[in-house]
Amino acid sequence: MDILDAQIKTLERDGVVILENALSYEELTYLHKRYSGGWREILDNFSTLKWTEIKFNPDCQINMGFLGKDLYDGHHIAEYKSTGILDMSNGRYDFTYGLEDVKIQSSDINYIITKMLKNEYNSYLGGLPLLDNIDFPNQTNKINLPQQNSNGKWHRDAYSLFDNETFDMALPPFYYTVLIPLFTMQTTRGRNTEFIPGSHRVNLAAHYNITNTAELNQWCSRQKTIKLNCKPGDVCIFHGYTIHRGIETNNAEQESAHNYKFNNFNNSGNSGNSGNSGLLYAVYKKNWYNDEPTDNYVVY
Repeated sequence: MDILDAQIKTLERDGVVILENALSYEELTYLHKRYSGGWREILDNFSTLKWTEIKFNPDCQINMGFLGKDLYDGHHIAEYKSTGILDMSNGRYDFTYGLEDVKIQSSDINYIITKMLKNEYNSYLGGLPLLDNIDFPNQTNKINLPQQNSNGKWHRDAYSLFDNETFDMALPPFYYTVLIPLFTMQTTRGRNTEFIPGSHRVNLAAHYNITNTAELNQWCSRQKTIKLNCKPGDVCIFHGYTIHRGIETNNAEQESAHNYKFNNFNNSGNSGNSGNSGLLYAVYKKNWYNDEPTDNYVVY
């Protein structure tokens, strides 16, 4: 376990770490089957979904996901078989359908999570697909498709518990996300996630007086960032307060980067097609943490 213990130290220091070959081929194949099956069914019924715009209660002070009101305002949500589907704009979606009963079996991941969260925690899985016209060749309904070089917003996955970062930063770890790519992530092209290492320990309000998204973006632009360079079977674990964003880097060599196709990876762990962009995530959180917006601060 010496290697894993060293990675735990990296995770504590940087708030993000990559585990190579954390998933066996058998588990990766199973996760891929559940992901692609659930999303394919949603796509087959996409035209029947009823979308509602998310709006935060203007009187609410909850700082969900740090500056979360700006992050989530304007997103749309739909329900499919009692599960939520989030439209995050620019062809980005978040779903859990078909993954409700799936648990990660990797001993490496479970070792690190148990070391960090100790006990009394739970987990769930979700998918983060991209859409393009290839999915809807005859679709006449309006669909939010990705734009070239479209990047997500800088954010934290876990929200402020007290609207006071000084209190938040003093808490022991209570939330981790594990990204599970079903394609080869490269730092120079295609879909990726960008992190600011060490940002899980940064008190933005107290130390930098950051109170809005423009100030956050300006601060982030001056920080050292890292992007993921990993293959199927590798995973990325990061702290709930690590600041990050999804990014897209397109060029002539990968003009089909947005095209969603069901991945055909092989035993070598390589992605079968450069256009694949399937991405899973697993959230691990303490039992007391409520990961869903409640009606008192979100209006639909």
